Amino acid sequence: MADRIYKKRGTYNRFLRTDEPIPKSTFYSKRKLSESQHADDTDDNTSMSAFCDAEENFSCETSPHIDEDIHFNDLEFDYINVDSTDCEDNDTNQNDDVKVNLANLNEPLYPSSSVSLLEAYISILAFSLRHNITKTCMQDLLQLSNVLLPPSNLPGTKHLFYSKLSSLFDNSTQAYIYCKYCFETVCLLSDKHKSDICKECLKSFDFQDSMKQGFFFMYMPLEPQLKLKFQYQNLMHNIKKYKRIFEEPSSSYRDILDGEAYAKIKNLKYSDNISLQFNIDGIPMYRKSNYQIWPIQCMINELPPNERKYHILMCGLWFGPQKPNMNVFVNPFVTELSNLSRSGFKWIDATNSKQIVTKVFPIICSSDAPARAAVQNFIQYNGKYGCGFCQHSGERVEKGFCRIYPLQQPPPEIRSFEQCVNFAEEASLTGKAVHGVKGPTELMKLYPNFDLVQSFVPDYMHAVLLGVVRQIMSLWIQTSSNDFSINQKSLRVLNHRILNIKFPQETTRKLRSTNEVLFWKASEFRIFLFVSPIILKNLISKNVYNHWLLLVHGISLLLGNKVTTNDLEEAEFALQKFVYGVKDIYGIQEQTYNIHLLLHLPHAVKSWGPLWAHSCFIYEGALGQLKQFHHGTRGEASQILSSYAMQSILKLLILQENVKNSRVQTYIQNMQQKRHSTIRNPKINNCVLLGLQKSIKLPRVHEVELLKLLPMNNQKSLSSVVSYERMLYCNKLFSTKSFNQKNAMRVNPKYYGHVYCKANHDDTQHLLLPYGSEDEAYKCIPNVY
Repeated sequence: MADRIYKKRGTYNRFLRTDEPIPKSTFYSKRKLSESQHADDTDDNTSMSAFCDAEENFSCETSPHIDEDIHFNDLEFDYINVDSTDCEDNDTNQNDDVKVNLANLNEPLYPSSSVSLLEAYISILAFSLRHNITKTCMQDLLQLSNVLLPPSNLPGTKHLFYSKLSSLFDNSTQAYIYCKYCFETVCLLSDKHKSDICKECLKSFDFQDSMKQGFFFMYMPLEPQLKLKFQYQNLMHNIKKYKRIFEEPSSSYRDILDGEAYAKIKNLKYSDNISLQFNIDGIPMYRKSNYQIWPIQCMINELPPNERKYHILMCGLWFGPQKPNMNVFVNPFVTELSNLSRSGFKWIDATNSKQIVTKVFPIICSSDAPARAAVQNFIQYNGKYGCGFCQHSGERVEKGFCRIYPLQQPPPEIRSFEQCVNFAEEASLTGKAVHGVKGPTELMKLYPNFDLVQSFVPDYMHAVLLGVVRQIMSLWIQTSSNDFSINQKSLRVLNHRILNIKFPQETTRKLRSTNEVLFWKASEFRIFLFVSPIILKNLISKNVYNHWLLLVHGISLLLGNKVTTNDLEEAEFALQKFVYGVKDIYGIQEQTYNIHLLLHLPHAVKSWGPLWAHSCFIYEGALGQLKQFHHGTRGEASQILSSYAMQSILKLLILQENVKNSRVQTYIQNMQQKRHSTIRNPKINNCVLLGLQKSIKLPRVHEVELLKLLPMNNQKSLSSVVSYERMLYCNKLFSTKSFNQKNAMRVNPKYYGHVYCKANHDDTQHLLLPYGSEDEAYKCIPNVY
């Protein structure tokens, strides 16, 4: 046995990445699985890949980017305009069947059923989106439903299920295929006659090979998404109401609508027109892979701030191992926005059945520094003239050959659109960047509504929190021999203070120890910035502490709900003084690009309102949700857009009031709610009780006081009283003294909160709140069921 030679196992699924033929055993097992899954559906796709047809020689290749379960004529891509000539013959008649059967969706699920077929469709769709199930899982779910139910009208295949749903939504998403050598667009997936040569680099182009390797991006037009929201979600009512707040001139900057640049855009403030800010940024899909998704996300500026995050629009999606060619990627986006700003889109106002034309103006782009430079087609911040807002050339220092931006007097010249156009033309002729401009960009076509310089904003999430705050904290913690360093004893005190802070309910996360500062998120750096004047006291030298307070003070002023002119001037002075002091305290090598961007923040507030109005926080949250839209490691782009489209369809079906059955309504509402680790009990007026209830017996003195508050208070005792440790009242979190949680605190000192009671009285539930002083005065909130 000792002499046995073990054969080393080959690379797993090597045939997926090389030209080797697929092993026969693998091929037959996959074919058998495919046939068993689709035996009852002769129209469904039974091949292993979107473009495989190689049973004879067993040399079928499968892309690492296209799901084996996906056929580009299958329902994963039903919302893409694919010409019928590109489809298999056995799929061509299915769309016709779908159109015929759509009128029958209101029939019962099965004879004598109280649930309609459409309600069943909506419920299954809500379930699939809640749990992000795969298409194979959907196939199994439909088969299981048909086994358990009496003979029903429910489709037996995923293909028919998604066909009927996708036909309800505007079928206009396009897949753009680009050259893998020069990244220029070659053709559309829907083109009848696809080119075999790239017109830009003149190299041969293989359509099927490009699709298999993932050299394509997708674009979902904004117009149908906007129509859906305006016709069925009544956004215009909220927009007009919010616009009225800004009709009278104000001396302060309250939101984007108060910005000086916003006021210069014609036909916007006093009309039915709207404006957009958009974000283009990449996010890695996997920890150990360089594959990324780059979505284009848009937000309506005229919506109230607390509603904007619910109406994020995604229109473009690039997936691949390389960063996108921005001029290629944003081309369909720019083309559509040019049309929308010129002609607008038509929609029907549900309140008066009138047709309204609404124009859409892109006015702001908020992205991090690398993405911003790529979209502008400028040199990055680590190159000469790397600032996209001014013509500061920067200086090279020995520290890793990095580029610094020392404070200059007089300040460097601010860039202008006309100047950038001239530089871009010169760069196109010479092939070299001119003052940081590498060439033209597609966004120049959006002028004058969108300015290539002024419409870009330095995002405070990336520049300040993940930039300056993280940079300075690292200098304090990770060095030990400098005057500004925090020694180990002080560091232990700092960590103790951090871990024992009692945060208000507005904070969404707790601070972690500085031992994990490398893993802190932007929201943690934001919390640290605000609490640092307290927790840093007596832990760093007075000179360093006072210098840090300049940053805290300046950023706090620019984040206010009402930034006055005096606030703007005071913040500008504080930030200039902070930037100037970096050299003296930390050294010239620490005057980085993020430190330099602090000087441009006051101008951004003057043009577009407070920093929170155009930060990337809202987009980063949406990016995290997009990552959850895919399952597995194949066909990520198609899966994400498919789930996004299905979410839009679900909202459309619900808003059209297609669900009449009360049980189905409750189920769909539960499927749409966020997952809560805490039990949320039924709402009593504006109160939501949290956690488990506990039956209690009140002291007689408390019981007497409570009985006085109840109607018909001739009762001598309370029949039932239960207590809770936490509750939400008017969207504010209140906690009892007994609730031992690190991030809990009393929001208002007059609420002592020994116990929150829910008392039953005359078939009515009453919420009884401790209110006032320690003498236990109470407030009663009744709710009749």
